[in-house]
Amino acid sequence: MTIPSFGEKKQDVTYVNRYGVYAVIPNKDKDQIILVQAPNGAWFLPGGEITEAQKPLEDFNNLAWFPVDEAIEKLKRGSHKWGIEQWKNTHKK
Repeated sequence: MTIPSFGEKKQDVTYVNRYGVYAVIPNKDKDQIILVQAPNGAWFLPGGEITEAQKPLEDFNNLAWFPVDEAIEKLKRGSHKWGIEQWKNTHKK
């Protein structure tokens, strides 16, 4: 079994590992998912970088439900769009 991977690793590039967790959270009908809007207006999947245990760094984000395809269009990060596409492929109706 091949583990899906976003993007391609380029030769001669030094990468820094950043550990984080993001989630696709659907409604019960799996036709909408929830996104988080940062203060700058950008939309992301809920989650974030994993650091030491602490209080949340942000308490000013907005949450909203979107139809899955509209959510993909709104997302800022290509990796988040890719993640939802992977989720869609495993949750087809």
